[in-house]
Amino acid sequence: MDLTTVKDIVIGIAAAVGMLLSIYNFFHSRKREKVRLTIIPKAVAGESRNRDSGEVSLILSERTFEDTHNLFAFEIINNSEFAIVIDEIGLLLSNKKSRLIIPYPIQDKKEWPKEIQARRSTTLYVKLESMLKYIKQNKVSHAYVKTTDNIICHGKSEALKSLINFANSIN
Repeated sequence: MDLTTVKDIVIGIAAAVGMLLSIYNFFHSRKREKVRLTIIPKAVAGESRNRDSGEVSLILSERTFEDTHNLFAFEIINNSEFAIVIDEIGLLLSNKKSRLIIPYPIQDKKEWPKEIQARRSTTLYVKLESMLKYIKQNKVSHAYVKTTDNIICHGKSEALKSLINFANSIN
């Protein structure tokens, strides 16, 4: 093998590695620019009180729903690398085109729409009586959130399935 052949092989390998790295970087940067949200519907399973401050905290469960509390929760986790703004929350019907909008969920701070910083989460609460009759009248499949950029992300849990079964069982 002469020196020009070795040089051509080395240049070919370097060019192939450079092309593969540029393709990898392209897809990696697209992934970084994408809105990634996790929506976990949760049932309020109980409450606890801090002995020192007297502050009440709610205990949430994504596994089971019990109708002992008048609230249902939606935990929204921003897995994106940038802040997003949630301006709509609700329930998706089984055709995934129609939505039941919850106009003003209960939240810790009264600012709506809700901004969620990168790699942070928030929990929004809804009164059950405002949801039950709509769940019973419609075929609900998922919980969803919509950002100000019109991106819709959805999620489901065992607690949401239990809530749907409970709503369908009441008269």
